Amino acid sequence: MLDRLHTNSVAEALDIADAHHWTRQPPLSDRARLRFLNSRGADLSTLAGRLHTTPRTLQSILTNKRNAPNEALRQAILKEVIRLWQPRVRRRAHRAIGDQ
Repeated sequence: MLDRLHTNSVAEALDIADAHHWTRQPPLSDRARLRFLNSRGADLSTLAGRLHTTPRTLQSILTNKRNAPNEALRQAILKEVIRLWQPRVRRRAHRAIGDQ
């Protein structure tokens, strides 16, 4: 899953490494990923702006009216989930590495 993700920056690559090595596995389905992102305090319009889509598209995915997003939206959702996934676990791991 994480191996197919293309990165545009070093920060994205480090987020992927963090998620892959130190944290639990992030949600697998697009619907579960969107529920996670929505639970982080962002409303659908803000989230849609970050993902370069419309709130209506996200709502249709959340309510299961739409089967699957296109590949570009799927990648954007995954990158956003990985960026926000288990920040305390990641900070703890980084601190432990820095202490060595």
